Amino acid sequence: MPITEEAISISCLSVAGQRNVCNGNAAGRHRTCPRGATKLRYYHTTNAAESILVAGFRDNSGGQGLQGITLTGVFVSEQPLDGDESVAGEEVLEVDLPDDLALDHYRLVEDGKHYKRWCIPARLLNGLLYRRLAKQEVGSVRDRFL
Repeated sequence: MPITEEAISISCLSVAGQRNVCNGNAAGRHRTCPRGATKLRYYHTTNAAESILVAGFRDNSGGQGLQGITLTGVFVSEQPLDGDESVAGEEVLEVDLPDDLALDHYRLVEDGKHYKRWCIPARLLNGLLYRRLAKQEVGSVRDRFL
């Protein structure tokens, strides 16, 4: 069953109610969150990191190893994945999502997997914090899940 987009609008607000300003850095899109805001960190493996950093995430359709199912959105996981998990790509983007974002609807429930994944509409990810991880950072994050 494809995941469809819902009319959900998310923005990171400062304490004064003003939208936060983009603080660009060399790694690409990186925005600051208000002090005290809690965020959850997810990972997206791709071969299009530069394009995503410039133009934002785009919805893609695919099964990502799920038999007979096609989903549309952006696949993210709680840890960096690689080819062993049916994910194509050599680059990993780290995505910070606000902890009050309801993601249960987008979670992929997969028996026997040692990780959790979600297929989230691109428009929910664009405008949030994300950056490309260096290879040594990817290894360090993966080591935490062993």
